[in-house]
Amino acid sequence: MRLTLTRTQKTEIGLLQRGIPYEFDMTKPAERAIAEDLRARNVATEIPDEAPAAAKKAMPKAAPDPDPAA
Repeated sequence: MRLTLTRTQKTEIGLLQRGIPYEFDMTKPAERAIAEDLRARNVATEIPDEAPAAAKKAMPKAAPDPDPAA
């Protein structure tokens, strides 16, 4: 089950950030319990499996080293 959180939540499996899609393995009891709790409290919304994953923002390139001869 894919969920996106509407606000950041601290859970047993770690800190889950708002707006990032997370994949929960419903065969694992701990992940199932967390996913069900988040949905019951209206903190997360389910994402259809067909939805493309959000593109991650690239890190800016490091500035080149200054030329010591200049």
